[in-house]
Amino acid sequence: MGILLSWLSNPDIPVDEWNKFLDNFSWFVCALVLACVALILARYRMKAGQRVVHFPAHVFADYEPMKTLRWAFLGGAIAAILFFVQSDNVLQHGHYLFRLGFSAELFFLISGFCYLIGWLCIAYIDTLTPAKFRYRPAPFRYTRKVAGD
Repeated sequence: MGILLSWLSNPDIPVDEWNKFLDNFSWFVCALVLACVALILARYRMKAGQRVVHFPAHVFADYEPMKTLRWAFLGGAIAAILFFVQSDNVLQHGHYLFRLGFSAELFFLISGFCYLIGWLCIAYIDTLTPAKFRYRPAPFRYTRKVAGD
């Protein structure tokens, strides 16, 4: 699992110690991404089910349940903070810019990945969005009848 974070360059510490740290942290990153995506999908399903259209023009208002994708940034923030704190145990105290830079990278990468996976699940798993808000073009809704059937 250490290959997941192998692109992080090795600081001035023994390679085995750094690889062991990255291997342990990789498992945490995978669990965090899964938990964050599950949270996004659960909140989206709940918010989409609660949405009610009161008048016809309200159908074209902003689709509020999509704002649950913002929870992806929470996952990135948790990973960045924990990397910054836990890497202090492995690195010497003088590597603040090194730790801060990688924490920022992890924030953007994990936030973006959680956002992308959450968006793809919302877009392609039909049961998450109630039928009244689903948009499917006509060719996908109706099957064509073949002559002679």
